Amino acid sequence: TSLAMTSTSVIDNLTLASLTVTVNASFTGTDINLGNAPADVMNFGTLTVNGTSANVSENSATSVTGANVVAGGFTLTSAGAIDTDPVFPAVLAVTSGTAGSLSWTAGGTITDGAGTTFAVAGLASFNAGANAVTLGDTGLDVTNFGSLGLVGTTATVTEDSSMVLAAVNVTNLVVTATTNPADTITDSGTVIVTGTLTATASAGVVLNSTTNDAGTINLFTGTGGATFTDATSFTVGTITAAVGVVLTSLGGSIFSDGVGVD
Repeated sequence: TSLAMTSTSVIDNLTLASLTVTVNASFTGTDINLGNAPADVMNFGTLTVNGTSANVSENSATSVTGANVVAGGFTLTSAGAIDTDPVFPAVLAVTSGTAGSLSWTAGGTITDGAGTTFAVAGLASFNAGANAVTLGDTGLDVTNFGSLGLVGTTATVTEDSSMVLAAVNVTNLVVTATTNPADTITDSGTVIVTGTLTATASAGVVLNSTTNDAGTINLFTGTGGATFTDATSFTVGTITAAVGVVLTSLGGSIFSDGVGVD
């Protein structure tokens, strides 16, 4: 069964609510608030939301499908993995300037199906806990965030514009911004990578927050330079930069694994 619910106002549920939809559950309203009381039980085959804001919690894995346009913010919490439907590719648009945010928290992996579009004007935050995050990994994807937050084990994100890392805490990080000649990767918050950080950008990588902390760094740029600042010691893997490399350790040493800097 499927469910299509449309309101000119708020869509909400009473406490102790239980809703199971085996196919698509689609909600269109102003503010959509579902499954957020501790005793609520929400399970959907796939999920589609459209409105001013959306805050949805599901008691199982979540698959987002179709056009999802939310002006102010889209918060999604899943007991299992979160993905986007590869059969009916999802369009995730959060449109309200820098205030428009997306926040997904999963009990499993966070991935996107081929052909998914992310258009988030503000902060897009993905928290997969002890699981991986993989976004923008096929040529059919269109991935654009105002800024990006990541929590997980290995996080792999390819963006179709310049990337701003707002807050990152992962085991390994692989980020790419090479669609356009002017694309860069920068930070606006702390980037913590306990393992290996690999960043590739057309016009330069500048990760200079004073609280950054990485184990090993690999930086690749096309026409620009590469800058990295770490609060403690770190190891340099491979760096390829066109114009210059600036590496700073504020509280330790800089080691080389023998690969070197070009």
